[in-house]
Amino acid sequence: ALKNICAMLTMILELNGLYREGDFSLSSGYFYVSCVTNISQCWALYCLALFYYATKNELAPIRPIGKFLSVKMLVFFTWWQSLFIRFVFALP
Repeated sequence: ALKNICAMLTMILELNGLYREGDFSLSSGYFYVSCVTNISQCWALYCLALFYYATKNELAPIRPIGKFLSVKMLVFFTWWQSLFIRFVFALP
């Protein structure tokens, strides 16, 4: 649901010229949407760790930790990579 809200907010900000993708100034919507997305991704990883610790005995036969982490880390690091590239290109 948060991803959908961020997407709608991005569209509204872009239509009004306030999003400015790659601009990390406090006056652009990109900065705030990126912060919310980052917090959301970190929270998802934290919840995944909690889920694993709560169910590790029941799930031990299928050894899920590698599977969980590979999928989550792929999404997380892909997002961080895109953010880093945008930040590098935004430098003067």
